[in-house]
Amino acid sequence: MENLSVLWESFSLTESEGRKYQVEDDGLEGKFLLAARFFTGRVLNIEAVARTFKILWHTKKGFEARDMGDHRVLFIFSEQSDIDRVLAGEPWSFDKNLVALKRIGRQTEMKGLIFDRASFWVQVHDLPISSLKLRVAQDIVSVAGEVVTMGAVEEDYESSHFVRVRVRIDITKPLCRGRKIGLSNGEEGW
Repeated sequence: MENLSVLWESFSLTESEGRKYQVEDDGLEGKFLLAARFFTGRVLNIEAVARTFKILWHTKKGFEARDMGDHRVLFIFSEQSDIDRVLAGEPWSFDKNLVALKRIGRQTEMKGLIFDRASFWVQVHDLPISSLKLRVAQDIVSVAGEVVTMGAVEEDYESSHFVRVRVRIDITKPLCRGRKIGLSNGEEGW
């Protein structure tokens, strides 16, 4: 261990290695960035990706798509509201494969990004009439992932047979197929 410490102390950069190079922002000032990971084994055609999402996303001022390698794409938007609307529409797919999205800043390195979560709508079925409330459904689906509150008032489920909840799910784990529940009369349900 001492040898390693001695070697480390004698370590130094050459003159050319030690000179700092200042990286510019490359004209991204005032732009909003969204990183995407395409879960597919196929090679991505960036033009096809841009054409497809241009039709689906209906952005106000359009966007630019850049291939970042390793099935990752950087989407550059001029409007913050466009990114908000795209993220609210998750999950997205391309060529029948999941596309995970992540809002990023200009200084973020694409190589280090981990795409392990995506938002999905989860439906809770077969609840007793007295339990058809958003709060109850949120508690039940919390085992599947992080419940995303939409900021809306509790929806009216009186005429419905299910409740839907937005959940941010860890896509590296198997999906939760359901959950046992205990009813107030002592019975159990699924």
